[in-house]
Amino acid sequence: MEIGEKLKQCRSQKQLTQADVAEKLHVSRKTVSGWETGRSYPDIKMLVKLATLFDISLDVLLNNEKALDHYEKQDQLGKNSTRVFKWAYWATALFLILGYVDLFRPGGFHTIVIPVGLLIAVILLMSHYTGWRKFKKIRVLLTCLILFIGSGGLAGSLVSISPEFLRIISENSSFENTGFMLARFMLIVLLSTSLCALVFLREPNFDKESVE
Repeated sequence: MEIGEKLKQCRSQKQLTQADVAEKLHVSRKTVSGWETGRSYPDIKMLVKLATLFDISLDVLLNNEKALDHYEKQDQLGKNSTRVFKWAYWATALFLILGYVDLFRPGGFHTIVIPVGLLIAVILLMSHYTGWRKFKKIRVLLTCLILFIGSGGLAGSLVSISPEFLRIISENSSFENTGFMLARFMLIVLLSTSLCALVFLREPNFDKESVE
């Protein structure tokens, strides 16, 4: 028997409607319908909740080769995603440090590789992060916004009074200075975004890695 059929059978035995199950699990009725028709599968956490709700063991629900294959593939994808996240996290940290060096340009140091590398790393980091739900909390969003604005404002203030910045501004034309300052602004935004990502996107992926 397919897992969807088992879920439907268990729901009927408990005399629950799809809407009842959806309400208890905090999902939509369409989601429950998708599970029962086989269009989709509940994730592992939801599967545990379903087993508890229907008072049956996971072995009963997973006693199906197709279902087992699905969850094995999902588990492998999850492990691969966690590995990519881990490498992206440390790459972001490395390029962030180099990015601040590039921002202040000691001795004229500058290379386009650093901002491009940082951009790629932070995109990978965000795309493989799995805990976006915590940003529904106003406190988390406000803290993140304060860090973003504060770090960006501090970096911008320090750059504007740095000897290298003042030298370039004095030597270039107004047109060149416009492009230079725009590039500095974009780099500061990227650096502040990356800093927030390192601070706020650490969990739950690292917890998952440590468990494995």
